[in-house]
Amino acid sequence: MSQSIHDIPTLINQYIATSSPSDDTSDDASSVFIAELVNLITSDEITLLQFISSLGKTLTSDTDMIRSKAISCLSRVFADLPINKLSRQDVGVMVDFMVVKLDDKLSLTYVLQALNSLVKMNNFNSIDKVLKSLLDSYSPKKNLAKIRYETFLILGGLLESKGQYISTHTELADLYVKAFVHIASGEKDPRNLINSFSLNTKINSLFTFDANNNLHQQLIDDLFDVCFCYFPITFTPPPNDPYKITSNDLKSALRETIASQSLFATDAIANLIEKLTSTNPAIRNDVLTTLNLCVQTYAPETVDQHWVTIWNAVKFEVLHNTNELPVSASKTIIPQDYEAIDDNDDIKAVVLTLVIVRNLLERATDPQSMLEMILHELTQNLTTITNKTKLAAIILGVMAETSLDRFNYIVEQLFSHSVWGKYLNVEQTEANEEQEEEEDIVLNIERQGQLVDNLEYIFLAYYTLAPEQPTKLSQYKDHILIFLGQLLKSNVDTSLPKKVIAQFVNMIGMANFLTTQELELIMNHFQQILLNESTSETVVDACVSGLIGPLSEPRITKLAIELIITPLLATLDDTSEIVEVETRLAVIGKLCVNYAILEVISIKSLARLSSFNNLDLAHEDKIKLFHVVIDTLIKLINQVTERHQFLTDSWYGHFVPPFLNNIFKLLGEDTRDYALIESSSRLVGLIIRYIEKSKHQAVLNDFIEVFTTEKSSKIKLEGNLIGQPSGYIVMFNKIVASIDKECQFENLNVITESMVGIVKSVNNEYLRIQYLEGISLLVNKFTTDVTSLVDMSLTDPISYEIYIWILKGLILKLDPVGLDKLQQLVNQFTSGSSGITPKSFRVLFIDIDIFTETTSKHISGVRNLNVRLLYKQRIFQIVVPELLPHVDNHNCLVALALIIENVSTSILIRYLSTLGPVIMACVNETTNAVVLKSGLSMINVVLEEDDTILDPYVTQLVPVLLQIATTKIVSGKKRINDESIRVLALRNLTILFKKGHGDKTQALNQLRLCLDDKKRSVRKLAIDLCQSLYELK
Repeated sequence: MSQSIHDIPTLINQYIATSSPSDDTSDDASSVFIAELVNLITSDEITLLQFISSLGKTLTSDTDMIRSKAISCLSRVFADLPINKLSRQDVGVMVDFMVVKLDDKLSLTYVLQALNSLVKMNNFNSIDKVLKSLLDSYSPKKNLAKIRYETFLILGGLLESKGQYISTHTELADLYVKAFVHIASGEKDPRNLINSFSLNTKINSLFTFDANNNLHQQLIDDLFDVCFCYFPITFTPPPNDPYKITSNDLKSALRETIASQSLFATDAIANLIEKLTSTNPAIRNDVLTTLNLCVQTYAPETVDQHWVTIWNAVKFEVLHNTNELPVSASKTIIPQDYEAIDDNDDIKAVVLTLVIVRNLLERATDPQSMLEMILHELTQNLTTITNKTKLAAIILGVMAETSLDRFNYIVEQLFSHSVWGKYLNVEQTEANEEQEEEEDIVLNIERQGQLVDNLEYIFLAYYTLAPEQPTKLSQYKDHILIFLGQLLKSNVDTSLPKKVIAQFVNMIGMANFLTTQELELIMNHFQQILLNESTSETVVDACVSGLIGPLSEPRITKLAIELIITPLLATLDDTSEIVEVETRLAVIGKLCVNYAILEVISIKSLARLSSFNNLDLAHEDKIKLFHVVIDTLIKLINQVTERHQFLTDSWYGHFVPPFLNNIFKLLGEDTRDYALIESSSRLVGLIIRYIEKSKHQAVLNDFIEVFTTEKSSKIKLEGNLIGQPSGYIVMFNKIVASIDKECQFENLNVITESMVGIVKSVNNEYLRIQYLEGISLLVNKFTTDVTSLVDMSLTDPISYEIYIWILKGLILKLDPVGLDKLQQLVNQFTSGSSGITPKSFRVLFIDIDIFTETTSKHISGVRNLNVRLLYKQRIFQIVVPELLPHVDNHNCLVALALIIENVSTSILIRYLSTLGPVIMACVNETTNAVVLKSGLSMINVVLEEDDTILDPYVTQLVPVLLQIATTKIVSGKKRINDESIRVLALRNLTILFKKGHGDKTQALNQLRLCLDDKKRSVRKLAIDLCQSLYELK
């Protein structure tokens, strides 16, 4: 800087010249001069007096702008000075100067900012002077919100730096409150209101008020009025609100203020209760939330004085409620996330009332008296079972969960003979007339159902308390069990048994409550429900779904296996009807939630397969029964492993051999039941994947022996799959695919060559593909020397096909030789070499079950795949750029279509900008459905990602899509635009028209042809599109 650092007047003049009137000075050029002035004072190169003298006449200038900027300069210097820099005399003099300037309207913002800095100084001791000046010389109503904001900061600064001192000097504290009330009265700005509520709350927590002091009583009234006048507060933040204040921020701050002072209680509670009469649920919920906070924070003696008033006001929210309480997964009456319930939801008022009742009881100094009074008041709703009985039971349940003593007291009262006891031991009474008896039964059933519902709230209170010792409820559990057991036999409707089941399930889950014998009693009830063929489906579902949760406990699992699972499995011996077997296995399957149950099911299912084999049934029926059992086992293994993985080492010994022997016995050498072989293969592959990794080599050796030799084994397979074509190649492939990739494959070359030989000779297309997949798998997982395997022959189609599958095995693991051969293949294909078909590329890109994984990590430690994560992206990058320039070539176009059909959108996105010509070529292809469908799929991706790519083609594209959707395109005798293609075309048209493309009138005329389409999905899309076009016109 050219000016001398001691040239103070020049620095001041430069500040005045460059300072901005804006409140934001962070980027102000004048900040440089302020920083230098602060540095000079801090380093004692100049004194405060010298600085003030240099400001000189600018502080009292008649020119408003100069005077204002001079005070601004002074204010900003104070703000940046260390709080211990100025002496007591300096601070006092500057306070005196500033309070005089409170009547300078143009400089008021800077005056207040200066005072805010001064009150934070260590040597500030002019508290009364500042407060009196704000009280006498400052008028909030005459100033804008941003100026009023500064006064809240001053009061906040005083509390921060001198709060303890003020609170111990009554006169200063009273003066502070008066100043605050003066400043806060009539405030409307959201930012200032946040500060107002915050200061009010701090005053109430820091200052002590004497309720017998008239002045203090007045101050308390003023503090209450200056906050409660805003209740209930509503606020909608303006767009781009710089302060980011939300409606909830204001509501929360106001609630905390109202609840911060016990001396507010009389006025606050009365006023809140008055507003509780609002019909607006949001306002009622706001009132109840605030009341609850008051109950939680007011002094206990204050709560004692007002609890009756609060109870009388809020109890009607529950007792007159007609809505169901939300179901809580955590076994609590009050949902743990109740605050998340929408404020406009009527049920929230009920929940909040229950929270208030619970907190009233917990805060009371004499909770027993409160409990007795409320229970006495509710007794009339409890002795006779009515709709209000449930509501009263909910209240008592909430009170019972607050302590074990209260729980025991409430249980004793509820289960006394005069209340619920008489219903738990009802004796039938003879009636004089049959009609009267029927009416009594109806009434009894209705009341019993309501009583069952009411029991739940006592059970839920038990859950919350989780007592380790017996409670009073234990004295009544025999009565409850007998009562519920009797009701379970009701055949009037299904609602009562479902309610009973729900309470039985609750009782099962109550820790330290039921003995083993009592649990067995309940399980026997459930057994009867599930074994009784006349039981309705809804009751069965209630029983099964209710049991799933408790089955996580080992004790319950053991009882369920003995008393429910085993008897249910035994029923499979009584039937060979496919529908019945499916139904029973479906019920059993829902209960299979852990390994212990799964193991029992697997053993029994295996035995049942053996019995199916020996039954005098048609072969087709046996196949269907095997399918049902095998598919169920696959589902259950996946179901259990999703919860908790387990090792299947033991299964390999006791399950796999007899299972496969049953399959081989059923099918023999006729392996044309490919679907059953595939299901069996999935099951065996799943079991092998969960066998410990260290045992996989032995497992692989066993199966190589079983499937490729004639040696005797525990698994009895007639013949083998390398001597002649066999459908068991499917099973072999699945087993090998499930084996850990680090295992060694014995006789690999011999077996591979044998499989190649079978491919060359077999006529069955399905078997040929399965053997090709097997060759590809062996090459992928076990072959190390690939040079002899990758010689391409274009003269022999079979040899060429084998080559392609070998190449697939290599590129799946991104083998360098394989990638090199892939590049050669693409080069020859694009150069027009005969013999290379477009379908080759489909083989290379298609996903096959034996090369895919559903679970990324196994407990067994097995890594069975030898597939690189991004292999498809890598080969896409090799192949597609070579094909794109040749899109006019029909074979290249078909190849592109087959590739695109088998890659994910995430890969395709990178090449969207180059796909325009490919898309148009595909959609104009009227002889190949695969190409046409691929083009439509690409259009869908482009429209979702970047529709501008299609801008040059839209005028051609819309008519083509309309033609595809509305006409019949035939090649030979086969329809090209099948249902899926017409649906894709209509979806793309919908997106195009929504984006403003195409002639709507012409489209509407042509789309009428779709309204007679035979396929409902096409008609519906066409109708929806027509409706959209009418709306867009």
